[in-house]
Amino acid sequence: MSTAHTRLIARCSLALALIAPQGVWLAHADPPAPAPEPIVQPLAPGQVVRIGPTAGTGTPTGDYGIGAT
Repeated sequence: MSTAHTRLIARCSLALALIAPQGVWLAHADPPAPAPEPIVQPLAPGQVVRIGPTAGTGTPTGDYGIGAT
């Protein structure tokens, strides 16, 4: 075998070693999540909803005879 032939085989082997795995290592992303749907209908103009105490112990501080928590 001549050196030119050996170099050609080495170059082809290197190219094949670098290109062949590219078909296996494809990157992919998960599909996007579906858009969330509202649980309740929107409020009418001027309508309010009481949601109760949002912070604290859930018991009014007046029950303990103190001013604030």
